Amino acid sequence: MEKFEFTEEEIESVCLELDIPITAFNDRESERRIIIDYWDNANIIACPGSGKTTVLLAKLLLLSRRMPFKDGRGICVLTHTNVAIDEIKSKLGDKADILFKHPNFFGTLQGFIGKFLLKKAVWANYKAPVHIVDTEVFNRKLVSSFRKLDQFRSPLSRLLFNKAYDGKITIKEIEKNCFTNENLDNQGKNNYQKAKELLAELKCLKLLTKKGDMQYFQCKGVKANNLPTNYAKQIELEKLIFDKHQQLMTDLSKKKEEILQKLWIDLTENKMYSFEDGNVVAGNKTESYKEFKKLKDDLYAAGFVSFRDAFELARVFIRNNNAIPNIASKRFSYLFCDEMQDTQNHQMNIVDTVFNSNVVKQFYGDPDQAIFNGIAGGETAWNHKDEQFLQLEIKDSKRYSSAISECINPFKKELSDVVGKANWTSLKPVILLYDNPEDAIDLFYDEIKKNKLLQEKAFINWNRESSPFNIVGFIGKKPEQGNDKVTIHSYVSNYSRDTARKATIFENLVSYFQKRSLEEINKNGTRVYYDIFINAFIAVLALSNDETYTKTTLVNELKDTKPIFFNEYCVEVYRWIKEIESGKKEPLEIKKEFLTLLEKHGYKAPSHQFITDDNVTSQVEFKNNSNIISKDDIKIKIGTIHSVKGETHMATLLLENENHSNFESSYFFNDNSGNLFCGEKYKRPKSFIQLEGRLKTTYVAMSRPTHLLCVAMSRDKVGCTTCVGEKKENCKWKVVA
Repeated sequence: MEKFEFTEEEIESVCLELDIPITAFNDRESERRIIIDYWDNANIIACPGSGKTTVLLAKLLLLSRRMPFKDGRGICVLTHTNVAIDEIKSKLGDKADILFKHPNFFGTLQGFIGKFLLKKAVWANYKAPVHIVDTEVFNRKLVSSFRKLDQFRSPLSRLLFNKAYDGKITIKEIEKNCFTNENLDNQGKNNYQKAKELLAELKCLKLLTKKGDMQYFQCKGVKANNLPTNYAKQIELEKLIFDKHQQLMTDLSKKKEEILQKLWIDLTENKMYSFEDGNVVAGNKTESYKEFKKLKDDLYAAGFVSFRDAFELARVFIRNNNAIPNIASKRFSYLFCDEMQDTQNHQMNIVDTVFNSNVVKQFYGDPDQAIFNGIAGGETAWNHKDEQFLQLEIKDSKRYSSAISECINPFKKELSDVVGKANWTSLKPVILLYDNPEDAIDLFYDEIKKNKLLQEKAFINWNRESSPFNIVGFIGKKPEQGNDKVTIHSYVSNYSRDTARKATIFENLVSYFQKRSLEEINKNGTRVYYDIFINAFIAVLALSNDETYTKTTLVNELKDTKPIFFNEYCVEVYRWIKEIESGKKEPLEIKKEFLTLLEKHGYKAPSHQFITDDNVTSQVEFKNNSNIISKDDIKIKIGTIHSVKGETHMATLLLENENHSNFESSYFFNDNSGNLFCGEKYKRPKSFIQLEGRLKTTYVAMSRPTHLLCVAMSRDKVGCTTCVGEKKENCKWKVVA
């Protein structure tokens, strides 16, 4: 394998091109320079704000100076999102065009699968071309096919019914519904003990399983005279079971379809799994497995594939074609992968199989930031401790100073202590104690004002896509009515998990083609028209089609299935924009041309008032889901922890949320698991899986800010106000009560 040595002049030149200090990599013993000079297998573990992407960019630019390689091979650069690839390409610009040409490959792992493996896999197994790789499109087709099955005789439907009918009767529910305001009985039993006794009786009667799950056939027609007579609570029990049964039956079809979309098949083991929890649902000899597999096979044969299934089909294809690793090693000398902590098992399997020992592999990431959203298992598949790889670390962060790094270090498990080395001094992190959740927001505003962050040079010159001030929480989903679970909504009642983009809403089609305001064009450019015209297309489809599109799924479908139409559509949109902006045509004329184009390609609009009404809406209405709150000229963005991963903020407030009946305070404060807020070492509990994942999300949230870190906790859940003596004096946190 060819090794490379670069002169100091070459390295300084690359620093200039990346707009970083030319001395950034001068010290040959520094962590970053060692990584640049290393050309064998390595796992690079980098803390938040370490500039690992900059190190990778420098290395890639240096490599471009040696291309083409003597042996004719190239490099492969993989990451998990197109955003990350776009960032790399934008920073490299035209400085290294050769990096994006054959034999090199730059893209997502998904893109790599699509380019080199998936089309061959689908053709080999189904003799069909791939039209669309998109999970939303695939799931819509899957649900549509499922609805055509005989729901009463379908084994798959029965399986999904059993999973959708998922409810328990608990001791607490029986106690609440049967024994409210009752005292000890004459045998000295309290309400909890009596409720526990009734629960055991319900299990004996087979109304419930041993785990307390409701049995459909027994519960659907429950009668009081068939229920336990203990304590004469038959009427109350009947009502509890009936209400619970009715609740479970509500939207049962919708629940079945939701579960259906979370199923996948391991084509190697021939088992059906739930993507949500990773558990086996059915084996290959069951009728439900066979029915589900046929639904998916029919979609593959029609050219539709989900993102997850693309990996599975590729994996089987590689297994049946052992020449693929040799082909890959003849094309690529080096493999560089970024954000490796986000890698899941099915993805890692592809990487390990395709790239053999003839390819040098260098993986960049931070296992302490391995957080997943709705992914089974919640653990990274990246073995960063692999003994065949040299482990290299970047432990100093340029994002914040020691005041913040010392407070977040106890939340790490893998990386050595992070050293904050920002060239400014971060503020002492703050614990905000509240009586009512809404109070925490005002306390955060006060901290921003008190510390004059709006006057800071960093705020005045803020040029990042992320907002400078952010409030984040673990749970973004709004609790069901009557549920007082603490989520982001408890603090900000109008918070919405919907996209932060503004979606334009009109009462009729013609209004989509009116001229946009000068203010909007100056802010967003004429690109705003493209988005609005696609929304118009979606609105027309929604009137005559039971499939719901997003902008992304519609554009992807048109590109893959109707490229000629899509090209013509884009040309027309460009013309319409010029005609609208110049005032040459009125909205009604554009609307007619729009409908003519759609009808020409098979999209006939129905006779509907939305289509026929030609009165242009004078007032443009916006559905604002931007989740921005403001006070005293301070604008703050609200979001989940997952939504801000990878971002840099100026100030961040972490709201404690409730999950599995525990809060950040109960997980990490005054708790046997470690008192982390007090700076003590993390003690891994013997059986507390949820804590492991929550530890990482908390770490991700608290490592975002450059200047101010705040955590909001309920006053009655922590002991900060009673803390005294040396422990209080040495506390790394400021407490605002």
